[in-house]
Amino acid sequence: MHYPIITVSVPYELGVIRWVYEHTDLDEFLLLQDSVIVKQYDWIDEVFDYRGSVSLSHKHYFMYMGKYTRDGLSKLEIPIIQSKRESVLHEDEWTSKYANLNDTKTLWPLFDTDTFEERHGRRNMVLENPHLSKYKGTWHPGMIVD
Repeated sequence: MHYPIITVSVPYELGVIRWVYEHTDLDEFLLLQDSVIVKQYDWIDEVFDYRGSVSLSHKHYFMYMGKYTRDGLSKLEIPIIQSKRESVLHEDEWTSKYANLNDTKTLWPLFDTDTFEERHGRRNMVLENPHLSKYKGTWHPGMIVD
């Protein structure tokens, strides 16, 4: 398993998706936030062996995590996000459109969501499965501060 890793530091996940689409010639890429800890790596081969888009969870691209394809991204506009509220809104709306326009495979049905942990000075909801842990600092719309 040898995959190039690109670190992109732009606001919001759709900003990252747009940046990769506009500034690289990658045919496909896996989006994982800096708040993800990969515990096992074998699933990454499965993601890239599949010739299409891959959502990592039961909900289409829950937290935007998954593999996106250049062909799939060319089928719809990638919005420019100006706030956390817009990002959360598009997490469901835009990713559902993307998944429905493409041959999207769902890798895992669910994450466990019943634990919380203090990390880097904030309380986080910890979503995890045997393959990865995602630390989520905002898990309810009432927590969004623009």
